[in-house]
Amino acid sequence: METQESSYGQKFGNWLRRSLAVKLLAIGFLTLLLMLPNGLILNLISERQSRMSEASAEVSASWGPAQTLTGPILSIPYTEWTDLEDGKRIASKRLAHFLPETFEVDGKQRHQTRKRGIFEVILYETDLQLKGAFAAPDFQALHILPENILWEEAVVSLGITGMNGIRKELLLDWGQAPPLRMEPGTAAPGLLESGVRSPVPVQKGETEYPFSLGLS
Repeated sequence: METQESSYGQKFGNWLRRSLAVKLLAIGFLTLLLMLPNGLILNLISERQSRMSEASAEVSASWGPAQTLTGPILSIPYTEWTDLEDGKRIASKRLAHFLPETFEVDGKQRHQTRKRGIFEVILYETDLQLKGAFAAPDFQALHILPENILWEEAVVSLGITGMNGIRKELLLDWGQAPPLRMEPGTAAPGLLESGVRSPVPVQKGETEYPFSLGLS
């Protein structure tokens, strides 16, 4: 009896060693065992990345978002007249926009690191100096009569997408005029969604209008 049981055991052992199905099951089991720690590692990496994004967003919210500067743009209103059939005329105010003839930007950038738990977030601060000059506005090319130009309402606008990131008061140097404080909002909302603006003295007959602006 013992000899028969031993024979059965040997046959079963030989079958296990030679069976393809058993080998495949063993390989599958080992693969699952190896995938388990890999999945745990991937979950940990995903969690850390999510927490890193949250930490970066939290710090950035207090520091200021990424910013895009557009302009500056010189906007000068003018009156446009419409003739009606009954002989009357209706006046409408329009805006003519002009870009600088010359424009230069100089800047210096600094960075600092802030920690949120185990994460480090790098923050940047840039000091910019904008300078250039507007040429005398050419209203003749726009077929606008001189008597319809509202020179006294000229405004310079600078587009800034993230106003809460501005650190210092913005003062515009315009020709020989005293520094002009720029206020929130633009004179060209169709071109610049957000930014700052300042009325500027523009007189007929001047050949150019130099300007400079410090921005932090």
